Amino acid sequence: MADPQQLLAPLIEPPLPLVPVLPSATAWPVLLVVGAVLLAAMTMVVAWLLWRRGAPQRAVRRMARMDNPVQAAHELAALVREQGLPATGAWQDALDRVRFGSPTAGHAETMARLCAEALTLLTPR
Repeated sequence: MADPQQLLAPLIEPPLPLVPVLPSATAWPVLLVVGAVLLAAMTMVVAWLLWRRGAPQRAVRRMARMDNPVQAAHELAALVREQGLPATGAWQDALDRVRFGSPTAGHAETMARLCAEALTLLTPR
């Protein structure tokens, strides 16, 4: 014998038609978030590269303001070696006088001049 509930079920409660779910409705927010994260990451990388590019200039400006000109001269000599700057003979002699000579009052002015010249060498053309 046939089940009356099975026979009458489509008459009582008709099945609902399937509604398609648009994939773009759920994908847009995810794509926007991923795009924003990638844009932020690229911006941070570019900012970091630009900041690192100016590091030698910031170091020379800091050396020009140092209280101890002998220590500043040692750091400037290390930076010149590190960056491979073409130092002239007179410039190198003045730097060596500050580094290894007896301390005098004129060392601060000499270091300020040497740092200014080093900045011109470090400035990209």
